[in-house]
Amino acid sequence: MSLLDQVAIDGLSFSELVGLLAFTPGVNLYADELADDHMVVTGLEFAMLTARAEDRRARGALAARLLDRPQAPVHDYAALVARTVTRVFGVTA
Repeated sequence: MSLLDQVAIDGLSFSELVGLLAFTPGVNLYADELADDHMVVTGLEFAMLTARAEDRRARGALAARLLDRPQAPVHDYAALVARTVTRVFGVTA
């Protein structure tokens, strides 16, 4: 990841990063793709280009709610994306 990429994610919270990767239409990363750092960075770049500020906040809020509710239907996927965000970007909750 370049310095420019790092600067771009510095203004986003952990939940916003998870929300952008997990819930932006058109990103749709499968578990095996989440293991590929380049695909994750590319997915986040796409999400950041297509999401407005209010979309980022809304997706971040959705991710935070789902991560706090293990019984939620998409909790496992959100948790996988959360672990990926920590691994790839070094950002934690």
